[in-house]
Amino acid sequence: MVSICCLTYNHAKYIRQCLDGFIMQQTNFKFEIIIHDDASTDGTQNIINEYVEKYPSLFKPILQKENQYSKGVKKIIATFCIPLAVGKYVALCEGDDYWIDPLKLQKQVDFLESHPDYGLIHSHAKIYIEQAKKYGNKLIGADFDNIDQLIIGNRIVTLTACYRRDLYEDYLKNVEINPSWKMGDYPMWLYISLHSKVQFLNEVTGVYRVLENSASHSNDTRKEVLFRISACEISSFFAKKLKKEYLISAIKKRTLLLVFFVYIKNNQSIDSFFWKTAKDFNVFQVKIIFAALLAKFRLGRLYLRKKYL
Repeated sequence: MVSICCLTYNHAKYIRQCLDGFIMQQTNFKFEIIIHDDASTDGTQNIINEYVEKYPSLFKPILQKENQYSKGVKKIIATFCIPLAVGKYVALCEGDDYWIDPLKLQKQVDFLESHPDYGLIHSHAKIYIEQAKKYGNKLIGADFDNIDQLIIGNRIVTLTACYRRDLYEDYLKNVEINPSWKMGDYPMWLYISLHSKVQFLNEVTGVYRVLENSASHSNDTRKEVLFRISACEISSFFAKKLKKEYLISAIKKRTLLLVFFVYIKNNQSIDSFFWKTAKDFNVFQVKIIFAALLAKFRLGRLYLRKKYL
């Protein structure tokens, strides 16, 4: 009924917690675990093999000998996982995140089975800050009333989502994915939301682990800012495609605000790259300008971190 797709790379410290979250799922249907490891060098594959030996009927391992991402294969799930999937539904969770609700899949499949006009269901997730060894104060993932809200900013947390596989396959056929996009899931959520209804489960089903360096979180401010700008490009692409250009101003304002928070999170003074981004976006909000000036000073950054992060 469900194909769980899990991507791993050097997740030896976290992969057991992730796989245990799959194993503990209590369902009245069968599910499979398709796990793709992109040639880890830290022993992740050895741990995966332990689980494969223990639960041979659950796992479909794909253990690469050469790193596929570095060879230019960006669509790992589409290229390697989906061709093996037999589930009616797909659930995603990367190897450094994990599920905490043993009924996650059962609740989601029950809803989708009884509501054929819905293509996806998602929920809240907790944040775990690995470096600080503590949970964040806020939950991530949120409901939205219409596609406009999702275009302005992503509200779906990947590790909480469960969706119809046929809609994903339609997405791969019908959307020309820009290779510069740094987010593989967000454009898919937008496509699914355009072709079906989306349900929000107002519960916490998993934990998103914030690592010191990842695609969406990094100590390299420039790298993380470019990730936020890539999300802006995806939003703008769909806004134009749907003739909703009136959303682009709101998209840019939200993106600049997120860029600002990247600087604050990394305790970095606002630099010329930030102002160039503001100029390119043609966004000069009084609040952001004032906050940016405040962030030039160490005490100002401490105040802003305490207030917003």
